[in-house]
Amino acid sequence: MGEIIAVFKVMPASVETDLATIEKQLADVVPDGVKLEKVETKPVAFGLKALHATITMEDSEEISVDGIEEAFQGIDGVESVSVEAVGRA
Repeated sequence: MGEIIAVFKVMPASVETDLATIEKQLADVVPDGVKLEKVETKPVAFGLKALHATITMEDSEEISVDGIEEAFQGIDGVESVSVEAVGRA
C-alpha cells in the first residue's frame, strides 16, 4: 500500500483564539502512524487566520482521513475543520 497526504483547514472559534495552542494540540491528537508534516497559518478575512495542517499516513483501514478530521474538530477553540486536499505520495 502507498502513503496518503492530506491537508486540513482548521478554523478557530474567533480572532482571539490562540492559534499556537491549537497547533500544539494538533500534534497531540494525531493518531499513531500519522505524521504531522507541517502547519501553516494563513489569513482568511478581517484579521481571522486559519491553520492548514498537512499530514502523511499509510493507506490502511485502521486510520482514516475522516477520523483525523474528527480528532482535530474535538480540540478546544476549533470552530470547524475541512479537508482541503487528499492525494497519494
